[in-house]
Amino acid sequence: MLGLLVGYFLFIPAILKVFLFFGRDFSANLKINYFLFFVLRVLLFSVFVFQIPLFFALLIKEELITEEFYKKRRLYFLGFFYVLSLLLSPTDFFTQILLTLFLFLFFRLAFLIAKFFK
Repeated sequence: MLGLLVGYFLFIPAILKVFLFFGRDFSANLKINYFLFFVLRVLLFSVFVFQIPLFFALLIKEELITEEFYKKRRLYFLGFFYVLSLLLSPTDFFTQILLTLFLFLFFRLAFLIAKFFK
């Protein structure tokens, strides 16, 4: 639910502002089916991203991942999140790095959630 709200009220307006700012020399040719597909993709992405801490918190609670396991393989997790951000974001490097850090911080948040539930 939080992912939907953040996606709808924060991500979509911000992305549309960027698109309209960079496309100011062009006429905006918004078609409803493209717009709805865009909104659906952004909302699904934000829901997916906001489920990451809960997924990892469940793995930690079930002791499939421990804090020691994480500490030994921190760079592997960071690499995994970078590859995931390569697949999910556009081709510019800055966006990929921001998404990687965002995913990594959500992963760390999972440890805090798991400690809360123990």
